[in-house]
Amino acid sequence: MKKILPIIFFTCMFIFSPISSAAIYVNNENRYSIDLPNGWSLEQESEQITNFSNAQKMDLKIITKPSNVKAHSPEYDLANLYYNTKQINQISCVNIRPDLIANQIAVCADFSQQENTKTYSDGIIAQFYYNNKLYILLFSGKQQQKEAMENDANKILKSMKFMQKSSFELYTDGQQETAQKNYEAASVDYKKALELTSNYTGAMHQLAYNYSETGEYTKAIDIMTSAINIQPNDPEYYSERGYAYFNTNDSIDAISDFSKAIELDNKEAHYYGGLGNAYAQQNNYQAAITAFEKQFLLSAKSGNSAEAQFNLAQCYEKLGYKDKDLEQYNAVLKSQDLPAEIKAKAEVRINNNWSILQEWL
Repeated sequence: MKKILPIIFFTCMFIFSPISSAAIYVNNENRYSIDLPNGWSLEQESEQITNFSNAQKMDLKIITKPSNVKAHSPEYDLANLYYNTKQINQISCVNIRPDLIANQIAVCADFSQQENTKTYSDGIIAQFYYNNKLYILLFSGKQQQKEAMENDANKILKSMKFMQKSSFELYTDGQQETAQKNYEAASVDYKKALELTSNYTGAMHQLAYNYSETGEYTKAIDIMTSAINIQPNDPEYYSERGYAYFNTNDSIDAISDFSKAIELDNKEAHYYGGLGNAYAQQNNYQAAITAFEKQFLLSAKSGNSAEAQFNLAQCYEKLGYKDKDLEQYNAVLKSQDLPAEIKAKAEVRINNNWSILQEWL
């Protein structure tokens, strides 16, 4: 549930840099600062809008408002920011592009404001989310001031800083820890991100992955169920939960989740791999083969079909199709960068040593 903030007055201050004599504006309420180029000054403050201008009548508005989006993740945020930029009324945005502002994923665009059919000013708009708020920075100036306005806008955007890490920054910290298999430290970062932004489903997903990697499958199921309740149309969320169900020997719910992931995106190979494994868990090897064949067709396009071939070989072996399973095991060994464990398992089968490593089937 989102926290409802009381209506309060903004608190800000100016600090003057002795190096460039430029003013540093600090907004204590939203806990950010920007460097204002020479000649810029604060014109007006309100709860949601802070306005700056300079002697050349260039203008900067910083608009802050609730994000009002269903879920946050790097992918969702970028998509929503692009959509927001394209839907802005009364200005025509061009050169829409991703950026990074104050260490946050952002989208910038150039625009022209028009009155009737006459263009009268140019500008730059930048948007990003910081926790549960949307920040919009709107720079504008007369057409003949475009170059100077762009230079000042770039200086201000590059200078913007927040005094506290955002949920996105904590999320990226967690990803770095996860990549190093420091799952406990990563989980701390993801939980802090969720404290700041309770609907950050990207952090939920990564936290569930960590839980599964450490064998805490029930926790992974619970956190992914929360993510799915917030964002029910993300196939990766069903796949992640399906993997956890599979590892608790709940093949029925695993099949349901992998099937839902495929319904949402039928072009992703590993969803079929998960579905095939869940069917195999039920000893339904024919259904598993159908899923693994689809996994093979999709993964072969990227040259990464060894997993699907290995899965098929196991099913053929369980069904007693020795020629077919040997064909698949031999194909597996031709793959590049084959994990040592899979290579060992395939080799013992090819060498007709069927008693070794039997337990992995």
